Amino acid sequence: NELHLQMIDYHIGLFRAIVNKSA
Repeated sequence: NELHLQMIDYHIGLFRAIVNKSA
């Protein structure tokens, strides 16, 4: 499902942003 993949990609982006701020 393309929409599902977009949501995964979106959450990965949020997670990476949080990790980058913490680093």
